[in-house]
Amino acid sequence: TAGVHIFDRTPPDQTTANNNVGAIINFRGGALVGNKGAGQYGINIGATYGGTLVGTYFVSLDAAFICKFCLDFRMESSRAALNVNYGYVLSSGDWSGASVNNSQSNGSTIANTRDCASAGQIASFYVFASDGVRLEDAISECGNPQNEILFDDGNSTTVKHFIVDNLHAENTPAKAD
Repeated sequence: TAGVHIFDRTPPDQTTANNNVGAIINFRGGALVGNKGAGQYGINIGATYGGTLVGTYFVSLDAAFICKFCLDFRMESSRAALNVNYGYVLSSGDWSGASVNNSQSNGSTIANTRDCASAGQIASFYVFASDGVRLEDAISECGNPQNEILFDDGNSTTVKHFIVDNLHAENTPAKAD
């Protein structure tokens, strides 16, 4: 069975996503603690514009924070620790009718965030099929993940830019290319 998401707001299809994308969702503070269950996400959101995540702590989840089709979203001053697969994820949508060219998390920023990775975690920071994303003043430490940063354009024809500025790492990723 799929894990329970602590907070989940994702559309069922791209038509709904296009209608919902004007929503501004802001998260401030709090601690979201899981039991490392498969599919257990702290926050799983989709179809927003201009939202924020500030000062939130995620621990012992499958993935801390997943943001799909979140345009101009800003994650800052948040911490993730000992999650199974991912710390922070910015991605295109994965619902019916979504594609890597019509549901990206373009223009989003991850700033002043920290991931205390679990050994073998897939990535501290994962950006999939999203353009103009900035990762600034971030930290990846603790256990050795497979990747500090995993960027995949998803073969999108519109993804051109991803910027990393000042990543501090205190671990050794298995796939350090």
